[in-house]
Amino acid sequence: MHLTWFGHASVRIETKEGVVIYVDPYAGDEQLYDKAADVVLVTHADYDHLKLALLKRILTDDTVLFSIRDVCAQVDGCKPIWPGEKHTVKGVTITAVDAYSLRGNHKKGEGVGYLIGCEGRTVYVAGDTDFIPEMRRFRADIVFLPVGGTYTMGAKDAAQIVLGMKPEHAIPYHWGSVVGSIDDARDFKELVDTAGHTVVHIMSPSQMIEV
Repeated sequence: MHLTWFGHASVRIETKEGVVIYVDPYAGDEQLYDKAADVVLVTHADYDHLKLALLKRILTDDTVLFSIRDVCAQVDGCKPIWPGEKHTVKGVTITAVDAYSLRGNHKKGEGVGYLIGCEGRTVYVAGDTDFIPEMRRFRADIVFLPVGGTYTMGAKDAAQIVLGMKPEHAIPYHWGSVVGSIDDARDFKELVDTAGHTVVHIMSPSQMIEV
């Protein structure tokens, strides 16, 4: 599959079968959102996770949009989703999972992360969250984890998740614009590299990789 990080917490996943999934379309130049969406997933209602102009650019009549109720109240056709719910769209499974802060920045129930099953693997896009107890049950092959601190976990906690989960690939995100810096991403990589079982990709905004 191909993975694109537009910056901050904005991600695109493209499967070999041609299914295009966007998560939190907010960051990056509008011209980079050049592929129509089969699925759009929004983690929560904060301004830095959804830009309506970008959403309109990638939506079609056939796009399936999932998010929490607060987002769906703003966007026609949005399907509310709750932690634990699972849906299948064009052969891709979408499971919402808990995402919240232990320090009160994001209360439990106000946001979700997603486990996305495709090509026989699972991609975990965590959303705005700390290292919460529920994560110990998650299993994924590819993970996008926030490392910027302030409103989410930092590099150390994100690395602890990877060391326990042992995914094939890990991408630090939620750094570089609103909060966090490349130093947070580098700290994360250094901590994960000590174990040697996960490849860490520090991506540049708008970079695409194949995994």
